[in-house]
Amino acid sequence: MKSNNNNNSTTQQLDHLTRSAHGKFMILLAFTALFVFLPLVSESYGSGIENKYHGFYVVSSYKNFDDAEALMERLRAQGYDPFGKTVNIPDKGKYRRVYVKRYGNKKEALSEGKKLREKGMFKGFFILFVKTGPEDNKAVPKRNSDKEDNKNIPPPPVLTKTEIPVAPAVPPLAKKEIPVAPTVPPLAKKEIPVAPAVPPLTKVKIVPPNTEKMMPSHKAQIDKPDPGLKMGKKSYISAMSDFTAGRYKDALGKFKKIIKTEKNEAVMRRIADCYYFLGDKGDKRYLLEGIDQYRNIIRNYPGSKKENAKAVFRLAQGLCRLKFYSNALMEFKNLCSRYPESVYFSESLYMMGKMNYKTGNLNGAITDFKKYIKRFPDGKHVRKAYFSVGDCYSQMHKFNDADVWYGNALKRWPALEDIPKDSFLNLGSYYFQTGKNREALRAFFVYLNLFPDGKDCKNALYTIARSFERMGQLPLALKALSQVVERYPGSSEALKSAFIMANIGVKDPEIKLPVYIFPGFEYYRNPIEAYDKIREKLSDLDRQEELVFREELVFQKGCALLKKKRYREAFDNCRFFLDKFSYGTHETAGEENLILSAGGLIDDYYSKKDYLAVSDVYFNFDGNILFKNGNFDMLLKIGTSLNKIGLPDNAAGLFEEMIKVFAEDKRINELLLDMAKIDYDRSRYEDARKRLKGLLGKRSDLDKKTAMTAKKLLGDICYKERLFKDAVGFYMEVTGAKEGVEDSAAIRKKYADSLRGMGLYSSARINYKRVLKNCGDPAQKCSASVIMGSYEGLGDCLYSEGKYQQAITMYEKSLEGVSEGKQNMWAIFNIGRGYANLGNKPMADKSFSSLKKETSNEFWSRVMDYYTSYKNRTTGLEI
Repeated sequence: MKSNNNNNSTTQQLDHLTRSAHGKFMILLAFTALFVFLPLVSESYGSGIENKYHGFYVVSSYKNFDDAEALMERLRAQGYDPFGKTVNIPDKGKYRRVYVKRYGNKKEALSEGKKLREKGMFKGFFILFVKTGPEDNKAVPKRNSDKEDNKNIPPPPVLTKTEIPVAPAVPPLAKKEIPVAPTVPPLAKKEIPVAPAVPPLTKVKIVPPNTEKMMPSHKAQIDKPDPGLKMGKKSYISAMSDFTAGRYKDALGKFKKIIKTEKNEAVMRRIADCYYFLGDKGDKRYLLEGIDQYRNIIRNYPGSKKENAKAVFRLAQGLCRLKFYSNALMEFKNLCSRYPESVYFSESLYMMGKMNYKTGNLNGAITDFKKYIKRFPDGKHVRKAYFSVGDCYSQMHKFNDADVWYGNALKRWPALEDIPKDSFLNLGSYYFQTGKNREALRAFFVYLNLFPDGKDCKNALYTIARSFERMGQLPLALKALSQVVERYPGSSEALKSAFIMANIGVKDPEIKLPVYIFPGFEYYRNPIEAYDKIREKLSDLDRQEELVFREELVFQKGCALLKKKRYREAFDNCRFFLDKFSYGTHETAGEENLILSAGGLIDDYYSKKDYLAVSDVYFNFDGNILFKNGNFDMLLKIGTSLNKIGLPDNAAGLFEEMIKVFAEDKRINELLLDMAKIDYDRSRYEDARKRLKGLLGKRSDLDKKTAMTAKKLLGDICYKERLFKDAVGFYMEVTGAKEGVEDSAAIRKKYADSLRGMGLYSSARINYKRVLKNCGDPAQKCSASVIMGSYEGLGDCLYSEGKYQQAITMYEKSLEGVSEGKQNMWAIFNIGRGYANLGNKPMADKSFSSLKKETSNEFWSRVMDYYTSYKNRTTGLEI
């Protein structure tokens, strides 16, 4: 129950945020309008320039006055001339506003504000139309001092737009955001941490602040040259002037000249700082040099704790920027252990969490983030830390814990602008991963509205489409996917969207959609062709993603072909898939698809009695897959087909494997019987007899039909071995059965043959006549071989009884209707023998001549020669 409550709490908090968004932002109400862009600024008031301060300003507001001072220092270092004003906002208290620069119109001001925000100068800004200048040029009061008198401060100028919230990214996921030390001028596209006030943890000891304090400004350093310098004080001031203005290359050259003449700690540190800031602009060589410089400084000047803490921090930051995360983690740990009172302590503790996250140590990241949250509950990165803990738990699939942390974060920061930007993505991804598709939709819709130009919009829109697909809302999923294809052509998301559209086309091809508002409609309507088109574009992806995508593509195409009942193509596709991706994600499903496509082919071929084609499918099969996934009927058809085309050994091998696999199947009796038939056909009578006796003696579930067929086959075996008495016993039992007997005429004929073999000619003749009588009934279907064989059997009985004329008549009837070349040679030979025994030499000669004419086989020539020689010798009759 606790888990459920946690899950509900996060969902309820997101519901609250979504409802809140309706009041502050335009939330998507109609899906077809996926992006609703916020108005950035309202119409301005006034256009005239009354004095040098009159105009539009980019303004950033701070509750913590130290943060405002830090921003002004950074702006001055970049060449701006900002000024500040303190305002008293009802119900919120005093805020310090920093006015960056005057602009002629709001469009220009807005553009510049965005650029400064992207550089990391501030996190949020708004545009103000100002008519008055700064209230004074005094230093900014610290930490909202209660001693400051704000009663006479004029009301704030006209506000043209509420502050645009720009939430920072969740630290572990951000690839570029790296906090830097406060004395550094702002760096392009890097976030520079500032220092809000931190309450002490106890009444006795003041803990390190929750973020860095701003170091003395560069201007102050210019006014007060380093006292250790003897010869280069003027050069130092000049170098520092370049340094504080951000001209690091010029400053570096001047510092190097100074260091050539005299060794000085401050100069060495500034040289390291120059390398650091130059490297921060993108050149890794400078960063590497700066790292070496900081290490030398820390080693050579161990007594300067305050300065060394900054050096260790920048050393760690440099390693972080170079993506040496493990090394950076060691340095951040080093700072926290050696300099616990440093202004860099809180930032380093937070960065330890980030570095652990980067190196995949999620447990370590959770530990460090929790330490940061506990020690600095109002710290600068506490929001990020909360959401990062949730993200770590989510990646570890500890979803209950993730839900608790996400829920607590949403409770603590109910305002949308207070939630970090990437947290919407992480939260949405968490919901999507845990199957909470509706919650995922809410999170990503909010993200799209708050950050319509965000770099992850295409991923958010793609995940929205996936969520709709999971929910079975296929029309909405298709519309969202088409938006991805249209808006982000050539992207990985667009390619995957086209792929999913094709998959939906296979799954549900009858969705009613208007073509004119559906880009990529062809992917849905013609999925098999779409898979081929998509395959041609896979080279646009990176190698790893291409391999994964190619596997999915081949697999889904096989599914589509199978659903279309294009079994031949599906079979070939599945064989290729299993050969190419034998250990892939869909190995098991691919094997099942191969079986299904093969089953479709075999059923078709077997129904047409194309046993060769059935066997061909079998020989193109992996036997392991066949017996692992194949069904009984399909395997039985394969074995039967192999036997039919004259490959009894292959059929027997297949049946032997089937007996192992399907030992408990009720149809195993049929299989054992087929195995006995194959043994019989291969003249392995003893093996066949053992199988049949085992079948008859041990199978309690044996049906009547199988039992009678087994006994009939035992009779055949006995007859072949000339065990006529045993054969008669089996045949008699079968012919006496009232059910389970097929082709009773053929069995009775064999029964008569066995009686004749025993010399019971009278009984044999009775049964031959019964066969012929039954075959005379139109309802009784008898084969020609049974009828002709019965006449011949009658002839043999009569001949053996010395009734030659009657025997000749039966032999002649056995030859009636038989075409030349297919006549029974023994019947013709016996006719000749009958006439010879009757002393009718002309008719005997005619029969023997006919026999010679019918066949050129040397065997029959020798038989006749032997017989005539024997007859002439024993009777004296010349034949």
